[in-house]
Amino acid sequence: MIQTIIQVGNSLAVTLPAQFIRKSGWKAGDKIMVEHDAEKQMALIMPKKMEGTAHLTPEFYEWLNKTSKKYKEAIIELAHK
Repeated sequence: MIQTIIQVGNSLAVTLPAQFIRKSGWKAGDKIMVEHDAEKQMALIMPKKMEGTAHLTPEFYEWLNKTSKKYKEAIIELAHK
C-alpha cells in the first residue's frame, strides 16, 4: 500500500492504516523497533518485543532490492487493489 510522509512538528511520520492496526493490536504509545537501510531506502517496523529476533542480513536486503526492482510494476498494481 502507498502511504504519504507527513510533517509532525520538526519530524516526518508515516501513518499506519487502520486495518493494519486492528490486525496487529498496536495502539498509540506502544514501543516499536525500526530497522532501516538508507542506501536501499527501506525500513522495517516490528514490535519491540521482537527486538533482536529479526535482524536482516545484507544478503536479504540485496535479494529484496533485486526482487523489488524486478516485480516493481506488479507490486504497485497489487498495492492499488
